[in-house]
Amino acid sequence: MTWCLSDSKFIYGVNRNDLYFLDINDQGELLLKLKDQSISFNEIINLVKSQFSSSSSSVSSFTLRVPQLITEQISKLSNCFLSTIQKYQYTGSFQGIYPIKVNSLSYVLETIKNHNSSYAFEAGTVNELEVLLSLLSEDKNRMIMCNGVKDYDYVNKIREALNDGYSIVISLESCSESATILDSIDHDLLKLALRIKPYPTVKSHWGSSSGRDSKFGLSIHEFKRIIDLLEKKGVKDKVMAIHAHPGSQVIDIDGLRNFVLYLSNRYLELKSLGFTSLKNIDFGGGIPINYDNRLPSDILENYIKTIILTLKETITNPKDQPNIWIEAGRFVTASSSLIIIETIALYSVFPPKNGLNEHNSKFDTILNKINHSPSIPLLFSNWTDFRSPAIYSSVDEILNMEIVMKFLRLAIRKKMMNLEDEQKFNKIFDLELDKLFYEIYSPEYILIGNFSVFNTIIDWLLVYQYFPILPTTNLNQQPFSLVRLVDKTCDSDGEVSIYHPVFNEDKILYTTDGFPLTIKDKKFNLMGFPIGCLPDKFPFYLVIALTGAYQDNIKMHHNLIEPLSSFIITHENGKWNVFHYGDK
Repeated sequence: MTWCLSDSKFIYGVNRNDLYFLDINDQGELLLKLKDQSISFNEIINLVKSQFSSSSSSVSSFTLRVPQLITEQISKLSNCFLSTIQKYQYTGSFQGIYPIKVNSLSYVLETIKNHNSSYAFEAGTVNELEVLLSLLSEDKNRMIMCNGVKDYDYVNKIREALNDGYSIVISLESCSESATILDSIDHDLLKLALRIKPYPTVKSHWGSSSGRDSKFGLSIHEFKRIIDLLEKKGVKDKVMAIHAHPGSQVIDIDGLRNFVLYLSNRYLELKSLGFTSLKNIDFGGGIPINYDNRLPSDILENYIKTIILTLKETITNPKDQPNIWIEAGRFVTASSSLIIIETIALYSVFPPKNGLNEHNSKFDTILNKINHSPSIPLLFSNWTDFRSPAIYSSVDEILNMEIVMKFLRLAIRKKMMNLEDEQKFNKIFDLELDKLFYEIYSPEYILIGNFSVFNTIIDWLLVYQYFPILPTTNLNQQPFSLVRLVDKTCDSDGEVSIYHPVFNEDKILYTTDGFPLTIKDKKFNLMGFPIGCLPDKFPFYLVIALTGAYQDNIKMHHNLIEPLSSFIITHENGKWNVFHYGDK
């Protein structure tokens, strides 16, 4: 197989989709790319180590934070909405809202605030509201959307903030809290939004956020009661928005259309009932990040186009077309944080071939059958009686068995590579090997990383979130194999090792030892991730990308392992700079 740099870029996903800020140079080094400037991760590592290591302590693994990627994402989102609005002659405007639950670190909030003077913020708890009140103490006219369950403390804090001149939109999410809010807060200060359950279900990673059984929003009977309450209190003119949330990581465009249609009809219904100040629909979050490079490259454009065209079809009077509010969090911050992993050791699952006792006729016979077996099922049938370690009486026999297993797996993978194109990975599940598929394609090498999964990428464990892992070197080579990455915690869950082969209609790409790196049409995942060659010296570095959403807010202190040191990187006046950042 002839391997080229474009193959590497494709399988690692760099320089496209949501890894647009990464690239590979001709020497196979991974690059961070900001606009037309780039720097290798090896250079970044050397900058950090040279500036922040001392005789008493040395930086190993660390978090790299890139504020410029936050501003680029906000600009991308805003520009895409504005261009689509203009293209389809939609009369409403776009309003971005950042939910700080996604990442509430000070540099994130300050970056958003300083980049766009009209970009709004969302709080879901009284604690988050307090953070925003401090952030916007000199910018009180900027909108704060208050979502979430509003207990006494939350309502009281909202009331104090309104009296102090802050611009707050209060989401009404239940009948009880609505009554409390209307009784506690001066009606002249009220700006209200009605959060309704999105009865149409939208398929997503968190699809349970939509539908009748969702945790959030007013059921239809509660919605009617709230309308009556607002009429009774004489505050219908204080309702400026309705909103609902479709879930996160939405890729169901048909479901999204139904979601928008449902909100559009509720909007028109309220307008007909005399809600004269209603001019906005908040469609929540949901814009996906292409973590595994399996989503269409135009997913953002299709997402925005679906919202605007559905609104335009439903609300035909241009004067009534609402402004569009989007609470994008993951889309704004996911790319802005990367974990740089220092690996410290490599383990091999199987022994080398030279450990085999060549005079053991039993194993010689098996190896001979492996080399000459005409079919994959026959390979397994010849091996079945010998593959259990329990039947062997000595360590030498188990060692021989392990070596034979290694070559059996390699032989099967090689034969899979030679199947006809139309059979590749379509018929594999029809073979007798189905139950052993993941055994054959299980990585045979383990890298030990100086980090903890629990305080870096905890969503890997909590919600099975996939994060791309890339070596910093040898990316111009055909990957030798897939390897697993395990952390230094005393916990079996401290491992991050899944590879999502990406779709490629033109050809199937493999590692040199037979692991598939691309697929044509059948989705499946493999353990491990590609690596150009096995490291022969340490430290050896990996990058875990797209870690800027949620991970900082929910990381754990498992095994009493301290969080990684953080560094901000910037490029100004033709120079790259790194600064230590104390997470807070």
